[in-house]
Amino acid sequence: MKRMINFGSINDFRVLIEDIKHITQYVKQDDSDNPIYDETINLPKLSVVGSEKIHGTNGSVCYSNLDGFWTQSKDRIISLEDDNAECCKENLKKKDSWIKIIKSLANEYDIDLNQNIITVFFEWAGGNIMGSKSALYKLDYKSIIFQYFRVTPTIQKLGKDNRETGTKWFQTCTNPGNSFDGNLNNIWVADLEYNIFNVMNYDTYHIEIDFNKPKESKLKLDNLVKKIEQCSPIAKSMGQANNIGEGIVIQFKYNDKLYRAKFKGEKHAGKTRIPKILDPEALGKEKIVNQFVLKHGCTNIRLNQAYIMSMDILNGGKGDIRKTDVFMKWLVTDIIKEKSNVLKKLTLDKKDVTKKISQIGREWLINRLDEEAGL
Repeated sequence: MKRMINFGSINDFRVLIEDIKHITQYVKQDDSDNPIYDETINLPKLSVVGSEKIHGTNGSVCYSNLDGFWTQSKDRIISLEDDNAECCKENLKKKDSWIKIIKSLANEYDIDLNQNIITVFFEWAGGNIMGSKSALYKLDYKSIIFQYFRVTPTIQKLGKDNRETGTKWFQTCTNPGNSFDGNLNNIWVADLEYNIFNVMNYDTYHIEIDFNKPKESKLKLDNLVKKIEQCSPIAKSMGQANNIGEGIVIQFKYNDKLYRAKFKGEKHAGKTRIPKILDPEALGKEKIVNQFVLKHGCTNIRLNQAYIMSMDILNGGKGDIRKTDVFMKWLVTDIIKEKSNVLKKLTLDKKDVTKKISQIGREWLINRLDEEAGL
């Protein structure tokens, strides 16, 4: 039976550091159910590969011999009647090519398509997707395959945490040898005739991350992002020289689990200013809340993303003051989800920050709608 198979979140670097710390140094829970860590254990030094992050919308195709072929957006199965930026419509035209790609991956990794579903994830970009903020703006629609694909059993099994079990991740390449780090000997699957590309066939960035000294690694990655900001290498190779690149994604396996992190550039933020409505003289908890909201919560990148998603811009929607509640719900939910680790460190919760997020978000939205109306 066809079901939604999601890609999961790409967290920021802070969350990745916490995840690696937990899996490496975790001992047990104390009497108050707080984690105890053995900080005498050194965190790992890992060689990872980064690829360019293209500003588009998440898409994927799934196939098994039992259930056939279907297409997905980030959070749902899509169809011709319920599409997302024409992703289903255009990728159904490429169905034969996609199935050929999937079967080549199944053959490479000895995956039984009678027992498993293969899901290939990609960035769906081009056309008017994400507007002029995308480096591939106004180019033909393109499916840009990610580094890893997912294998799940056709018969779904859930663990105690209600998460699907039996999932495995493999690289979207053939001839991988013993390397899972973006080796140049890998043949990354693609079909250029059908505008199906693979992000790993373009510039990649090999970086050693010392999780004992994360600031040094972050500086290296930030410098790479600045270069991509000046001009997206992928877009340039496709004839779009004047553009703003979005950033870098790193993916790697550690202790047989797949980890990811994203690094975005400041130039990718929108022009609409963040309103300065928070009291600069605030003290104590209020000061901590204000700092969280401005530094970690209501960034221009997130406010723009909230606008695009809540106003359904990808599918031809327009800014509408009547959708303010939808915008606010998306914004608050995304911040609480993505920055839960920061909230925990600051001993804050959703109630503490929601009011401030709403203040900033509401005024930002009004400014944005005024700009679009030429006011």
